[in-house]
Amino acid sequence: MEQLFEMLKQMKADGEADKEEMETNRKKEKEKMEANRKKDKEDLMAKLDTYQAKMESGHKMLRAGLDADRQAERRERREIMKMVGTSHKEMAAETKPEEEETMACQEMEARLEEPTSVDMKPEAVE
Repeated sequence: MEQLFEMLKQMKADGEADKEEMETNRKKEKEKMEANRKKDKEDLMAKLDTYQAKMESGHKMLRAGLDADRQAERRERREIMKMVGTSHKEMAAETKPEEEETMACQEMEARLEEPTSVDMKPEAVE
């Protein structure tokens, strides 16, 4: 019987040793998982920082391209406005003599139609 008690004590001691070993292994595994999780998080944050920097660089390049395009379009519009303004001035200069001639013709016609005789009848134009 005493042997039986000794065996039970030994089994209980072995069980407690196994339990302590399992608890120690569980803690080590948990610490290892925590360290891996922390490392993965740091790696992910580093990648995110890299992607953020690339995105900002690309954004700056895109903005620079758009600004350059906008400046080029403004220059083109200015040139077109200058050409339109110049051609408008040229057309005005070309049409002025015609307008003056038309005005002179109208004045001459009006004078011809003015009454000049005593009875205020217009003279006949030949």
